[in-house]
Amino acid sequence: MKKKINISEIVDIAIFIADHQGLDNVTLKNIASELNVKSPSLYNHIKNFDDILLRAANKSLNNLYESLIKSIIGLEKDQALLALSNEYRNFFKSYPGQYSLIQRVNIWNKNKFSTSKSDKILKLLEKILSRYDIKNTEAIDFIRVWRSYMHGFLLLETNNGFGLELDVNGSFIYGLEVLITKLQN
Repeated sequence: MKKKINISEIVDIAIFIADHQGLDNVTLKNIASELNVKSPSLYNHIKNFDDILLRAANKSLNNLYESLIKSIIGLEKDQALLALSNEYRNFFKSYPGQYSLIQRVNIWNKNKFSTSKSDKILKLLEKILSRYDIKNTEAIDFIRVWRSYMHGFLLLETNNGFGLELDVNGSFIYGLEVLITKLQN
């Protein structure tokens, strides 16, 4: 008897593999193996491998958005920015494969659903920044600097790039406080 699978299961397994084994291990062969089917049977549900990656990126963007929005409910300004940043960091650590998919903009940037979710994530930051007395161009600059700080810090942290015994959490908060100070001036 053939095992019945659907596109949702394929995407969930791709995300599972990405988060637990790394994005490079998301292959048709590995997905099929996890689902206990043969690789060619996946094509009954997908166009090609890129279709899986796009769908997984869509779901990952949605997952990030949902976790970020929950983290800032009822908060404003400094508290909201700190909570959002901490949740972003938690997402990175908890779901490294999904984070990698989100960073591969070339996979999803031409898909309306994905760009809509990405825009919603940026709107969360814009909403927080709207409480400060800064111009729109400054908000764009701040978002770019914040994203660069977050991505760089997280990559260094997970690759053991901070060799000193000083508390990394303290350094993370210190960096955010430096950014927030710029907003307050």
